[in-house]
Amino acid sequence: MKALLSLSSEFCRFVHQFALENVGAGNEVADSGLEATPTMCLAVPAKILTISDNCAVVDIDGVRRETRVDFIEDPRPGDYVLVHVGFALQKIDESEAEATLAQIRACFGGPDDGR
Repeated sequence: MKALLSLSSEFCRFVHQFALENVGAGNEVADSGLEATPTMCLAVPAKILTISDNCAVVDIDGVRRETRVDFIEDPRPGDYVLVHVGFALQKIDESEAEATLAQIRACFGGPDDGR
């Protein structure tokens, strides 16, 4: 599960602070009451479906979400990215994304196991 990233605390604080300052109220991150001092972050694979400006609609194992793509160079529909707190952090290849999603399903359940 290489794609489940454990990111540095400094970078996590940056991403959380960016979300809190730039996305604003009415957003689940901003409204969550999270402090910008996590010790570890996890990112999950998602496929970009559409993009408008710096906002993409992504598919995370059948669930569609809006995700910011500010940190991705030349994002395109069909790209696989790692998403954390509503931000795409980096591109990954399709095989790595699918393998990671399969591991997540095996651990926590998902659309293929009837849970």
